[in-house]
Amino acid sequence: MERSFRENLNNNKEIERLQELLTTGKATYHEADKYAVEVGQALAKAFHDNVTADMLPDGRMYYNIASRVIPPPLRASYEEIANYAEVMQRGMNERARIGIKAIRPKYNTDREKGLIEYASGAEEYENIKKNLEEDLINFGQAVVMDFLKENAEFQWQSGLSPVIKRTAEGGCCDWCSKLAGTYPYEQVRDAGNDVFRRHRFCRCNVTYDPQSGRIQNVHTKRWEPRRPTENR
Repeated sequence: MERSFRENLNNNKEIERLQELLTTGKATYHEADKYAVEVGQALAKAFHDNVTADMLPDGRMYYNIASRVIPPPLRASYEEIANYAEVMQRGMNERARIGIKAIRPKYNTDREKGLIEYASGAEEYENIKKNLEEDLINFGQAVVMDFLKENAEFQWQSGLSPVIKRTAEGGCCDWCSKLAGTYPYEQVRDAGNDVFRRHRFCRCNVTYDPQSGRIQNVHTKRWEPRRPTENR
């Protein structure tokens, strides 16, 4: 499984392009999120190609199988994405002239456990295969979101006033539409706030403003002047 995952990464031209942007100091959260999606898709393809219902006893991924198969490549994907995001965050801080280190979030064992339980809870693996593969992509995006939360929290604790903005994609669901808006970080910093959540197939945009006098959209490559309506 891990070998297949690595081969998928090594053969991915988009990952190569995103790595180049990181090396040249041009990566932002826009690139980090794209990188997470590409890594997640490489992992999902590895599962798609290497785990099929006819390979499983009774067509089911029992818990003992899921607990062996899922964690190693999942942790490998975390390392790939976290390494990228950490370098990106450090560069973002430097460009914003914020003399604060980048914070690396811990591996989320609860998400790992949830994926194992989801995969092993289905009587027929084929019925949940597509959703599980999407969950692997979502897992990667969540790593980037954890970076945003951890670094916003650290900067807030350090006396800055970061702002989080969530923009719903066109045609998104009612739940995402209701979350769209701009929030002073301290209003959404409580654990598990929905502003930072994604459901399956969600590609909502998030903006991180470190309150340095400019706004960085995490899904674009630009620093933008602060608009009056976005001042606290």
